[in-house]
Amino acid sequence: MIINNGNKLTLSPVIALLTEIYPEHESSLFGSITAFCEEIAQYCQRHGFFFYVCSLKSLLAPDIQGYIKVHDHWSLADVPYPDVVHNRLHSRKVEKSPLFQQAVEMMKSRGTPYFNAHFLDKWSVFTLLSNFDHLQPYLPETYQLRKKEDLIDALSAHSGVFLKPVHGSQGKHIFRIQQDERLYRVDYTTFSQPFEKEYPTFQSLFEALYTQLQKQGFLIQKALPLQTYKGCPFDFRILCHRVKETNWKVTSAVARVSQQGNFVSNLARGGEIAHVYGLLQEIYAPLTSRQITKLLKELALDICHCITVSTDGLFAELGIDLAIDTDGHPWIIEVNTKPSKQHDSITDKKIRPSAKAIVHYCAHLSGHSTEEV
Repeated sequence: MIINNGNKLTLSPVIALLTEIYPEHESSLFGSITAFCEEIAQYCQRHGFFFYVCSLKSLLAPDIQGYIKVHDHWSLADVPYPDVVHNRLHSRKVEKSPLFQQAVEMMKSRGTPYFNAHFLDKWSVFTLLSNFDHLQPYLPETYQLRKKEDLIDALSAHSGVFLKPVHGSQGKHIFRIQQDERLYRVDYTTFSQPFEKEYPTFQSLFEALYTQLQKQGFLIQKALPLQTYKGCPFDFRILCHRVKETNWKVTSAVARVSQQGNFVSNLARGGEIAHVYGLLQEIYAPLTSRQITKLLKELALDICHCITVSTDGLFAELGIDLAIDTDGHPWIIEVNTKPSKQHDSITDKKIRPSAKAIVHYCAHLSGHSTEEV
């Protein structure tokens, strides 16, 4: 797109962010990423880039309409076809739809790069990372739940396990099952159906869970003796972004501490964020805290590289969830291809580092260079 930059006409990359749009909610037009879109828009304006937000149907329309930031509000306008597309669709169902596949084919035919290419489910990530020998010591024992005997075997081998939805997110629909003598103790998150806390037999436990387990695929993961902070479990979200062709960098890192009595630390489930090194210093000596912090970041970057070389499609932003056990050993909990944009860093800056990183990578894909500002 040609824009007037003072007295000189220059080519400006056209950057589109693809997501769900809610016109009836002006203050949260783009749902949970509304503030993030505003930061990207502001940063693009600073660099003279043309940025808009559009829906999947709009991207496929002969005449695209997108939301552009005009002063302090979003305005729907006719916009040019983008030079690069950042995929922030939140629905796995939509990504599997013929409409999305049509958009993918159109982008490919026009030579338009897009990222992040698609969701990666938990089992796919586990099997992918398991292929790298050096990552195996950081992966909790994990199995697919295909039949009742899979859960019987897991509980025979481990005193506690987690049942996690293969396509789950935000700490939803997770069961924690622990064996205590002849009882099975159950904790769980965000189910409309109430479950008992204790079951006297495996059969009574399985019958109670059966309906929920049939609704979606689950995997079984060994419960680890994770480190706690003031009696609460915690983990780490390491946010990484791709730099040009193959390199990745850590953009931000936060610790997420669960609510008292909760076993998941997701912010959507009431968790709180803290500085990684600051929290570790409450538990370990300064030198150990620095070593663990460094190891977590190195492990996150290694995971990004392994995913880059092992998956189809382009990925440029990954949220790596890690935890440490009571011995300080790191464990890989989850990899998010569309990481949450709510509290993804602890900063008082008006534009967070992750928004800047997205703009710089978009500029790179479209053949433009930017300086970190």
